[in-house]
Amino acid sequence: MLRREIPPVAGGCRGLITLGSMISCETIGGPHQQVSEEALDDLVGRKLGEVPLDGKKVTLVIPDGTRSCPLPLLLRTLHRHLIGRAGELTAIIALGTHSYMEPDEIARMVGGDPGEIYPGMPILNHEWADPDQLIQVGTIPASRIDELSEGRMHKDAPIRINRHVVEADYALVVGPVFPHEVVGISGGNKYFIPGTASEEFIDMTHWVGALITSYKIIGTTGITPVRAMINEGAALIPATRLALCLVVQSGSGEIEAASLGTSEDAWAAAA
Repeated sequence: MLRREIPPVAGGCRGLITLGSMISCETIGGPHQQVSEEALDDLVGRKLGEVPLDGKKVTLVIPDGTRSCPLPLLLRTLHRHLIGRAGELTAIIALGTHSYMEPDEIARMVGGDPGEIYPGMPILNHEWADPDQLIQVGTIPASRIDELSEGRMHKDAPIRINRHVVEADYALVVGPVFPHEVVGISGGNKYFIPGTASEEFIDMTHWVGALITSYKIIGTTGITPVRAMINEGAALIPATRLALCLVVQSGSGEIEAASLGTSEDAWAAAA
């Protein structure tokens, strides 16, 4: 069964505080609303204020050029609230196995020369083809993959993730959610896997999605078999995983809703 819907709750989030995250999920905006820059800044400032980030290593995981959202606004807001607190701040472009972005492409995507407008925050490609940039955080055994994929695949799954994510104290996903032909609804932990993962597990999740078919899976808001595999792999990442998930108006880039919390709770609210 593909559709495991998440029941609606007041405020849009499930309201859970995951052990170690020190942050509850909060949503602003809603369908056909518009979230202002001031409201977004207030949400980010308040919610990140709940997290003991001072002196910590923080990695932002951001979309590449294939995803549409007001990324310069999001990065300006997060940079403003993090650069004085985090001991180290890095942004990783969640390429999956997409082509590496060139410096001019990155500049266009983030609103200008990163070194000038985001001082102290390097913006780096996910080096998925360089094994030295990946760290194995564990293995999902074949028996568990069989269970998660609902019998579609039986194979051990080594989980290798970008070292900047693995070595961070906090890894914060920043990006939109959209209907997706492989996972159901994009965003959340999908920025870690496939976004910052190795090619092997990326291929496994996409193959399971292909076996289900895009027709059946696209737009499914609950935990599909592919999302279940992604969540299982992401749970092996030692960093505390947070997310700023957005619903973006098609064609305009305007933010209709924003949810900030754990990577599971914020995604569920936005999805």
